Amino acid sequence: MHFGCIDFPSKLVDSRAEGNLVVFAGAGVSIPPPSNLPDFQKLALELAQGTKVPEKGEPLDRFLGRLVDSGLRIHELTRDRLRRPDSKPNRLHFSLLKLFGGARTVRLVTTNFDNHFAAAAAEMWANESSEIFAAPALPVGADFLGLVHLHGSVMRDPKRMVLTDADFGKAYLTEGWARRFLQGMFSKYTVIFVGYSHNDPVMHYLARGLPSSTEDTRFALTLEGQDRFWKNLGIVPLTYPERLGSNSHGEQELALSQWVAFTAERPLDKRARIQEIVSKLPPGPGEDDDYLADATKKVPTVRFFTEFARTLEWFEWAQGRDTFLRLFREGSDSKDTDEILAWWFAETFAVEHAGKALGWIARDKLTLGPTCWLKVAFAIACRLNSEGGCPGLDRWVPLLIRTRPEHTNHELEHILFRCRYPEDATTALLLFQHLLRPTPELEPNDFIRAIDPTRAPDVDLELRTVGDDYEIREAWQRYFQPNLQDFAGALAAIAAAHPEETALLSKAYQSCDFDSQRF
Repeated sequence: MHFGCIDFPSKLVDSRAEGNLVVFAGAGVSIPPPSNLPDFQKLALELAQGTKVPEKGEPLDRFLGRLVDSGLRIHELTRDRLRRPDSKPNRLHFSLLKLFGGARTVRLVTTNFDNHFAAAAAEMWANESSEIFAAPALPVGADFLGLVHLHGSVMRDPKRMVLTDADFGKAYLTEGWARRFLQGMFSKYTVIFVGYSHNDPVMHYLARGLPSSTEDTRFALTLEGQDRFWKNLGIVPLTYPERLGSNSHGEQELALSQWVAFTAERPLDKRARIQEIVSKLPPGPGEDDDYLADATKKVPTVRFFTEFARTLEWFEWAQGRDTFLRLFREGSDSKDTDEILAWWFAETFAVEHAGKALGWIARDKLTLGPTCWLKVAFAIACRLNSEGGCPGLDRWVPLLIRTRPEHTNHELEHILFRCRYPEDATTALLLFQHLLRPTPELEPNDFIRAIDPTRAPDVDLELRTVGDDYEIREAWQRYFQPNLQDFAGALAAIAAAHPEETALLSKAYQSCDFDSQRF
């Protein structure tokens, strides 16, 4: 889906909806006002207090280690710098927390030391609180809820902050508590990085905690031009352009705020928005198009879509959506939305616009999946009860016969029973011929083998009709028997063909339980 100018993959949006998302926040989140906190590089220079500067190419964590060696108490200085009373949570802190909807469903990890996420959560949710963890006392990465300060917090012992090369070595190598947490987290959750850049020293250590993965479960909001760095880490970059002026990351803030608004919509809000979009012609690529595509993937919202999308333009729009196309493919796994979309197609388009519906199926070489088959057959049977009959019946029945699922609830028999005379005579004959056709079924021959195991075969053949005996008899008595003068020739051909096929099948197994005298 598009939020602002950023394309958020459905995997990411769905993970949030399913409660399987972790937000991983870096220093960039706490830079905008009124937080006004420095990034890692500026913090290092502030801590040096003009006494030293990093050597060319020297990693900042090593530089901070030299400051400790020179006698500076950088952990305490960091705590004091980041606990300034004039520094407050900004819109990014609130937006990222709002993605989770409540304090007890937050799943957020940060390498920041400041307390702004906790302060923002307390301001938003006064009656409930999030559990807060700080290094090195971390939860199990594969099963946690709350705020996790991966590198320590200004609210805890400052000596626990991960600042220097020695601190990072303990966290990710010798003691490894940060690495273990990350490995568990990345193995279980979908993660989005916010507030990191390609030259952030923290990322070089985080990379050591990233287990390999072939699935797209890690994403990063990042400025354009940094794709290669993230891809090398196995992270999918979600890029946005840099804004001119003081707020260079304004596009990121806009996208997150729109994502929050989307997640906060109540059912009636979603219904109203879908109704508004669908009241017009289908939109081109963009936010509204993405919104509807996402709506068709979830049961509550797909109901709103099918409620209002009743014109051919929306049928054509749906033809490009996999959630709809899958109904017309063989072997598709079932989805919760299948029955709703299948009934929408059957009720709204299959009968009234049979030509366009069948033309599309033929043109794109599609078929009827089991769910769609059942809904179309049921819609046709229901429509046959109406005074005007069912438009397109003669065109649908051959496809229904060819694609009939193995297990049905006698839908074809019901259609046959409701056929009108003489308008649907040809269709009725096609159905009668199909339903009377003998179908072989193998049965174990345990009883006979128990009597004479040397002569009896392992299996026997039982022949049944495709259709249900009772339903076929009812159709015969209601439709064909009163009109034998018109059906005599066709019924004679059927009577000749089926016994011949039955005899051949019986001869193959030298037995038959098929009652050829039933009519």
